[in-house]
Amino acid sequence: MHAQVSTIDSPAAMAHVIAMFMATHAELQPSELRMLESLDAFRSIGISEEEFLRGKFGQEFEDYCRRVPRFGFRLRGLRETLAGSTFDWRRVVAKEYGSTFSGTSFVLFLFVWDRWLVDGWPAARGTLLVALAIWAPCIVLYLVARRLKKTSRLGTAHAETPATV
Repeated sequence: MHAQVSTIDSPAAMAHVIAMFMATHAELQPSELRMLESLDAFRSIGISEEEFLRGKFGQEFEDYCRRVPRFGFRLRGLRETLAGSTFDWRRVVAKEYGSTFSGTSFVLFLFVWDRWLVDGWPAARGTLLVALAIWAPCIVLYLVARRLKKTSRLGTAHAETPATV
């Protein structure tokens, strides 16, 4: 009796087979399996984009790939880049205080909600108290930033919208 060996020619298909094997043998939760599938989709999209760019730009793209890391970043040259730049904390606060507060609030809500769904209300109460302890200073910082922006104390009132010619 001979064992049939199947070849898998697609890296994406291979990743899917590995994910399915891990899900059945490592007892992965559905959310973990979706995360593995998402990582595989991300990788597959990257491969197809690279093939497209390689076909469109040829050697120029190959040179670019040798200079730039696929994931992450290089610190070489950062000092020169930053030396020619100015950073305005006031502008960052004026532009991003609402997004930062909303994002933080949403993440804290998800932690509490997840704990409530998984373990019930008695266990979620402790998580809620921790979330409120984190959220309270966030509210204060949000209100301070909002007040500073609305009273033009951040000095960015004219810099917010570019002048039109």
